Amino acid sequence: MALQRLQLTLSHLSPSLANPARTRTDLADSTQKELAYTVFCGSSPGNDPVYAEAADSVGRAFARAGVTLIYGGGTAGVMGQVSSRTLDHGGRVHGIIPSAFLANEAPDRGPLRPNEEETIVDSMHQRKKLMADLSEGFIGLPGGYGTLEEVAEMTTWSQIGVHLKPVVLLNVNGFYSSLREFINNAISSGFISESNRAFLVFVDGPSTANPLPSSFDWGEAALEAIRRWKAMGSGGATPYSFEWTKEQKQGTEVL
Repeated sequence: MALQRLQLTLSHLSPSLANPARTRTDLADSTQKELAYTVFCGSSPGNDPVYAEAADSVGRAFARAGVTLIYGGGTAGVMGQVSSRTLDHGGRVHGIIPSAFLANEAPDRGPLRPNEEETIVDSMHQRKKLMADLSEGFIGLPGGYGTLEEVAEMTTWSQIGVHLKPVVLLNVNGFYSSLREFINNAISSGFISESNRAFLVFVDGPSTANPLPSSFDWGEAALEAIRRWKAMGSGGATPYSFEWTKEQKQGTEVL
C-alpha cells in the first residue's frame, strides 16, 4: 500500500476540522472504527526485564481482543516494545508523534508494518488531545516524567468533565505504589475527594514468590480493569459543570 502523510494542525483538533495532510499508514482500512485504548509508557526500557515482559503482555492482549493500540509513536524502550508485540500478534497500532521527535527517531524507523499507522503532530498537546479523541480508555505502563504527566492529565480531564474515561495503571514490580500513596495522602489531606479515587485504577500483579511476575497476564488484567470500570461506572463525582463542548472561536482549542 502506498504511504500517505498527514499533518495535523491546531485547527484539525478544534471543533472545526481541517483537511488532514500528513500521515502515513499501512492499514488495510484505516477508516474503520474500532475499539482503541492509549498506552502511556517510557521511551526507555528501564533496568528490569519485567517492564518489557509487561509490555509484551499488553501487546498480546490487545491483539487477541482486537483492540487498537494508540501510543506515542516511539520505537525504543517500553514504548517500542508494546507496539512491536501488538503488531507481532496481528494487532493494529496507531502511533502519534510530534514532529520535533522525528530527528531522534529517524535512525531506528523503517517502513510501516502491516496494520500500522502513524500521525505526526506539531506539539505535545496535540498529541495528547488526539490520543484522547481516538481512545476509549488509557493504560499506564512504567515510564518517566512524560508518562506521569500524561496519566495525570487524562485523569484530571475525567475529574473536570472534559471526558469520562478509565485510566488504569499497571503496578509492575510495585512501580506505581508510591503514586498510590501520594493519592492516599492527597485524599486524607483534603485535596482529592474519596469518590474521585476511582478515576485512577491500580492493577497489582502477584507477589514475587507465587507466581513469578513474568507469568502474570498484565494485558488481560488491564483490559478486565477497564471492562469493570465501564460496567460499574467511574464512581467519581465532580462539582464542576464547565461547558467544554461549547463551540470555540475559529482557530482555538477546547483545551
